[in-house]
Amino acid sequence: MSSQLDKSSVALVAKCKPGLWSRQERKQWMGSLLIGSACLYLSRTIMPLCNVPISTELNWSKSTSGMVLGAFFWGYTCTQFLGGYLADRVGGEFVVTMAAFGWAAVTMVHPLLPWLSDDPSVLLSAFLLCRVLTGACQGFHYPGMSSLMAHRVQLKERAYTWSVGSCGAHVGTLLCGSVGSLIVGSYGWRAAFIVIGLCGLTWAFVVRSTLLRRRQRVIDYAVTADQPVGSSTSGGQQAAVASPIDQHQLLLEDTMQQKEREADKLARKLSTESKAVAAAAAGEREGVPWGAVVRSPAFWAMIVGHFAHANSFFILLSWIPTYFHDNFPDARAWVFNVVPWMVTIPASLGSGLLADWLLRKRLSVTTVRKLLEGTSLLLTALFLYLLCHTHSYAQSLACMALAICACGFHNSGILVNPHDLLPAHGGALFGVMNIFGAVPGFVGVYMVGHILETTKSWPAVFLNTAAICVVGAVVYLAFGSGKRIRLR
Repeated sequence: MSSQLDKSSVALVAKCKPGLWSRQERKQWMGSLLIGSACLYLSRTIMPLCNVPISTELNWSKSTSGMVLGAFFWGYTCTQFLGGYLADRVGGEFVVTMAAFGWAAVTMVHPLLPWLSDDPSVLLSAFLLCRVLTGACQGFHYPGMSSLMAHRVQLKERAYTWSVGSCGAHVGTLLCGSVGSLIVGSYGWRAAFIVIGLCGLTWAFVVRSTLLRRRQRVIDYAVTADQPVGSSTSGGQQAAVASPIDQHQLLLEDTMQQKEREADKLARKLSTESKAVAAAAAGEREGVPWGAVVRSPAFWAMIVGHFAHANSFFILLSWIPTYFHDNFPDARAWVFNVVPWMVTIPASLGSGLLADWLLRKRLSVTTVRKLLEGTSLLLTALFLYLLCHTHSYAQSLACMALAICACGFHNSGILVNPHDLLPAHGGALFGVMNIFGAVPGFVGVYMVGHILETTKSWPAVFLNTAAICVVGAVVYLAFGSGKRIRLR
């Protein structure tokens, strides 16, 4: 039998839980997270897409529609920190997939609600509850992904890996606007909710039955590879194998040798970054150093910048269909629901490649994060301002598309900043940041409905949103940082 794996290496593998992803694993998880985020955003954006037919069927006003759209973020806010906390301790893979079973199932419940009662107040309460539950389940997703980036991906590959995974948000919104519009137009809004819920359940089942089980086998190999294949005598000699050895026994020995080689290869590939991850795992047990966090200007700058981005993104995400329906009623829904998100996908992926390339060119993490975040917020503000002065459908569509496209740079700016500031607790820090980011989801989205109900002014909505983006950019450029928070 080949030499046993060094016990210290095995211990290090185990501490890393089980450490950084291999190149193959990283590619597999990037693809699966992209698909998962796409399914998640299909579930999230189908309600805004169906807002007009549902409001017409149930006789909702714009204020009521805004309240239902914003209710999603009531639940979304509540589970952000819990999602990051659990992901840092039990693994982001487990948290993300278990949450998917929840939000996918609740999505499939929506079509049943109108059959519950003829009372409008009961129906409204039921829709609000379902939106809150959907948001609560989806609140685990991005903190779980953030924890995965902090614990499974090297720093110089982190921005692109995150960009690919989170790019699924734009892919999902694009699919919702195209395929979702076709389903709604052909079969009604109920069919769209059922199809999207099934997609989410399928993704969660496939990931748990393939990638998670495969990952667990790698952990088991690393932990058990240092055990002797056969039992030992009191003298420490390996017990003799029964003779004659049948084919089954030979196959078993060959498999165990292969396990040893794989585990040994994994241990040899553990770099300094892997040891840092192990140290981070030890740091998790000590708890999040909240005193140092709240005293850090970089933390609050990150919060303000993320709030500004989330305010613009969620408002546009929720109200784009209504804006074009009000101002250009003859426009084709699949066009304005598809084009903005189609141009955002290359921006999101390109920003990740750009960030990693700049880091390899030895630019500081702080410079890279500020460059990309400043570009995102300031360009979003610019195109929202121009949107207030457009007079044609083509101009409005172009400005709307470019404003959302600029939001894609946020994926390689502030969204990966929690991992820079506190790698050992990246999931928990991301959860806290996203709590503040979710506030515009219910406050901002509802206020847009209220403003439209009272003033009928879309420019008022876009100018206020642009102003908040400028404030967020100024604060982050002044106080943001990519350096680790000093604990003392």
